[in-house]
Amino acid sequence: LDSNVTEQDLLDFTLGLRTRLKEEPNDYRGWLLLGRLTLDGNDPEMAREALERAYSLAPQKAMVAVPYAQALMMTGEEARADQLLQAAIAQDPANIEARSVHAFMALQKEDFQTALVRWRAMLPLLERGSTRHAMVERSIEYAEQQLKQRGIAVTTPGTANKTDEQGQQLEVKKGEFP
Repeated sequence: LDSNVTEQDLLDFTLGLRTRLKEEPNDYRGWLLLGRLTLDGNDPEMAREALERAYSLAPQKAMVAVPYAQALMMTGEEARADQLLQAAIAQDPANIEARSVHAFMALQKEDFQTALVRWRAMLPLLERGSTRHAMVERSIEYAEQQLKQRGIAVTTPGTANKTDEQGQQLEVKKGEFP
């Protein structure tokens, strides 16, 4: 956004958009824009209502699914948000935005194992050396760190769990480092 745009400009624009949507209630792009604006403007209830309208009107549900899921998360409707994101990812496995929000959702619930699985699935889809690739790598490291601090064994895909001579699985105890 232009740095000269004030809070009042955004409020005026939002009001104008709402007025236009009263006259053209079937304009899903208008509802999507209103939803995104109110999502950023910290009005989750308004965002959820606007994005619900956009979702019901949109010819391509996938283009509205991610912001709608974010609004649902903000209004405490995690199960519905989870369904939307899973459907968006099933429809388009390369939907990075949906995958990213889905991983973040697990992180918010401190479900580090699920977040880890979701980030690891995302990594191969991202260009090596890109900012997003580095961000996901850092997120993976963070989730692994959190699991280790909680004494939960972190398994790396493609490697067997570390075992000692007797074949017993070695566990990382809280406070220990492997």
